[in-house]
Amino acid sequence: MKMFKRIQLAGSSAAVLLLLFAVVLSGCSSNTDQGSETSDDKAPLKLSIMAGTFGSIPENTEIQKEWQKRMEAYIGRPLDIDWKYIPWGEYGDKFKLTLASGDLPDIMTNSGGELAVQYGRQGIVLDISKYLDQAPNYSKFLESTPYVKTSMYTPEGNMYFFGDGWSNMDNNEGSVYGPLYRFDIFKKHDIKIPETQDDFYAAAKKLKELYPDSYPVNSFGWPKVEEGFLYSNHTNGGIYWDGTQFTYGAVSDAYKESLMFVNKLYKEKLLDPEIITQSDDQVKQKVTTVKSFMIPLSWYGFGDEFNSMAKGTMEWGAALLPNNPKYGKAWKMESVEPGKIIKPYNGVLISAKAKNPELLVKMIDYQYSDEMIDLVNWGIEGKTYEIKDGKKYFLPEIMNAEIPSKALDPFGTGGDNRSGIVFTPQEFGSDIGKYKPMPFYADGKYMKEITFIATNQYGGPESIAPLDRAPKIFLSKEEQAKRNETMTPIDTYVSEMVTKFIIGEKSFDEWDKYKEDIKKMGDYESILKMMNEKAASIK
Repeated sequence: MKMFKRIQLAGSSAAVLLLLFAVVLSGCSSNTDQGSETSDDKAPLKLSIMAGTFGSIPENTEIQKEWQKRMEAYIGRPLDIDWKYIPWGEYGDKFKLTLASGDLPDIMTNSGGELAVQYGRQGIVLDISKYLDQAPNYSKFLESTPYVKTSMYTPEGNMYFFGDGWSNMDNNEGSVYGPLYRFDIFKKHDIKIPETQDDFYAAAKKLKELYPDSYPVNSFGWPKVEEGFLYSNHTNGGIYWDGTQFTYGAVSDAYKESLMFVNKLYKEKLLDPEIITQSDDQVKQKVTTVKSFMIPLSWYGFGDEFNSMAKGTMEWGAALLPNNPKYGKAWKMESVEPGKIIKPYNGVLISAKAKNPELLVKMIDYQYSDEMIDLVNWGIEGKTYEIKDGKKYFLPEIMNAEIPSKALDPFGTGGDNRSGIVFTPQEFGSDIGKYKPMPFYADGKYMKEITFIATNQYGGPESIAPLDRAPKIFLSKEEQAKRNETMTPIDTYVSEMVTKFIIGEKSFDEWDKYKEDIKKMGDYESILKMMNEKAASIK
């Protein structure tokens, strides 16, 4: 028995020794594997990216190369990227098809937040809310964005894309939309640049007298001819935030007054009768002759374009929208938001199947850093911009170009070329920096000014349209479907009736019937109630 016990003990000791030896071997094996992983971590990170483009491709530009160099240094690993660039005009359809296929590249430009949420809920798009502790730069944007909980997060608390970043640290709340006038003609005949709607009408009448073959007022297809007067009358054509609640502008007295004013211009042959059917190119031909002299609302950049087309033979200039004393200071169209904010419409998303999601999140987050925002918006110091008194300025050779943004495109920034993974955050200071001062009128005097700055300075806070600062409410799929089902036929009907009211096919005596017809078509008031209840819950 003792011999048996002694043998048993020896066997146990051997077993222990064997076990210890196995553990040591296992440890060695583990260390070897870890060494292999460390080696893999230094190997090129292979990934595929599908990005929208806006006329030019940033591939091989200096800024794109610098973007990759900095990105590799930041993540500590070389990048082997398979880029697929899609023109923005085609991107929406390609984006939908790619999501529907379920076979996504690792990273994609996001086109509209709704689809990202839809496919995120199906497990196709990565929920980045789980990785925000690894996204310090992006988190700063989220923290300073009003209504972010309802604009970027789903009711369940998920976030399926990095939103479109916007940095406006000078807190300039200007606009690049407003009326354009033939300054040279106004000066020649001592006609006042309109500061009120009455001024606008008087100027059009005087110009018609002086140039009987002209139609003094004209407009592009967008913004529509009535929209400038809607902003003057503090209303809008659809559902909008009026400062206290969501309301439907198309049934308001202010909306009716706006259409009546445009109809008055039309009836008195002050407004081009081809306003509904003409192309934008036809408008440009008319405004660069003596056929039209006033555009109620437009992108200010067209003024520079007209002057360039005319080769110094005329002077188009910008102004603020004319006020209606009944409503006060005219609202601006699309006043820029201040600070660092996230817009919930476009951005960047990650495939749920992508390897190394933490690393991809880190990459995209780096784009929201001040360093990378400066790079993709301003470019490279000494090559695209310089610093004077602590402030950035694009180089003279850039600004002396006919269109500075075009001169920046070959470097990988500017209007049509955006380096990095679009949408990279935009920096408002660089946007202003690309603009040249243009003829502008305000406070009773002519000047040359950058329109973003002038509209902020002379428009003031009271010119900011409440609809540009509306609460961001989140509608569920069912609620959005209900809104679409109710409002689509109504909006179609309103669009048709607006044209008829303007050109006189419908009398304003039928306005009450028009409103009754809208009510019969759909319960828009229930949609307003739904939206206002949601807005009240997030105040």
